[in-house]
Amino acid sequence: MDLPTKSAVVFDLESVIDASCWSCELGFQAVERLAQERFGIDAFASRCGSFSNSLHVDDFFSRALAGIGQQVTRQDVRDFSRCFEQHGRIEGVSRNTVQILSDLREAYLLFAVVSGAPEQARGRVQQLGVERWIDRVVLPEYWGPGFALPHPRAFLSIQNCRGLSPQHCTFVAPPEHEGFDAARRLGWSTLTVGRADGKCSDSVDGDVLSIPRFPHLLARRFAA
Repeated sequence: MDLPTKSAVVFDLESVIDASCWSCELGFQAVERLAQERFGIDAFASRCGSFSNSLHVDDFFSRALAGIGQQVTRQDVRDFSRCFEQHGRIEGVSRNTVQILSDLREAYLLFAVVSGAPEQARGRVQQLGVERWIDRVVLPEYWGPGFALPHPRAFLSIQNCRGLSPQHCTFVAPPEHEGFDAARRLGWSTLTVGRADGKCSDSVDGDVLSIPRFPHLLARRFAA
């Protein structure tokens, strides 16, 4: 099937964020501080070895703490596990999602709408490396707080900058997003990612549980 050559897919940034991305380095830095505070032990992370995804976090730290020559309790194990999880879990975009979006760029123009104060929004864009796999980033509040979604200016700026017709524009966001109504009033289609119950809301044209299923839904939308 030949896909349209001038169609835009506009993602709210939250729709592609994977909150389960991990930074073991940050996690180990945190537990190293905890080991120093609780047991007076330096370089605890170097004694832990490499974290293995095959082990439950509690099992991993139970083994690591057993080798430090200190009397440790189950509560210690839980505290170290929670510390690692809390500080090691970071906001990110998975490699799989980045690959999918990179593939989509061959057929579509990709945009990202990033909400929030401009300085904060720019910081998130840089942290996540958004501009490596998105054609253009739009910060609605750059024009002022009154232009945050659901104000349509962000959508109109995308549509007008490339001379796109509304029929070739699709807005993608998490369920119940405040921008859906504005996009639909402009004649855009709307898709949501992440609805766990599998039911499509009346306010959107289609729904998928996760980004890996998204290209198929998008292809069906343009084939209609």
